[in-house]
Amino acid sequence: PAGTGAFYPENDDTVIYNTPTSKRYDFFIANAKVDYEFDDVTLSWVGGLIETNSGSLTDADNSDFDYAVELIDNSSFSYSTEVRLQSNDDRIFDWVVGAYYAATEAESFSTFSTGNDAAAVTFVPGDLLDLPIDVSFVPDNTLLDGGDVEATSTSAALFGEVDVELSDRLI
Repeated sequence: PAGTGAFYPENDDTVIYNTPTSKRYDFFIANAKVDYEFDDVTLSWVGGLIETNSGSLTDADNSDFDYAVELIDNSSFSYSTEVRLQSNDDRIFDWVVGAYYAATEAESFSTFSTGNDAAAVTFVPGDLLDLPIDVSFVPDNTLLDGGDVEATSTSAALFGEVDVELSDRLI
């Protein structure tokens, strides 16, 4: 094994890693609003989107030996849109009606695998177990766990409101 780091109590202030931790986070955000005014009403559209990509590579065993490594990769895309029509005149009531829609798609991929020193740590000489060969119970660079998860979500709504002005003075 490559590790030579000291453990507690000799080492009480240093975190030991042999795999450099790397993290990445990229994103894109956009939104817009458009209004069109007619004589008595205003038509409005609002929309937006967010795209993210992130990932990390970490030393999962938290030692200066290369026993275990974790890789995580995430991505998502979300958007929403709204259309509404509202009054803009001086009548006794104001009103608004509209519709809203949003959707998200997300994916996450992760792996947890052994590193380059795993076999050496689990190495047992064959004669100790009365075997004709030496054995390692956990081979180097072996995928132990991993998976891909996908998720989607959508929501929609219709809305409306009417406000009636009963008086222009407080009583």
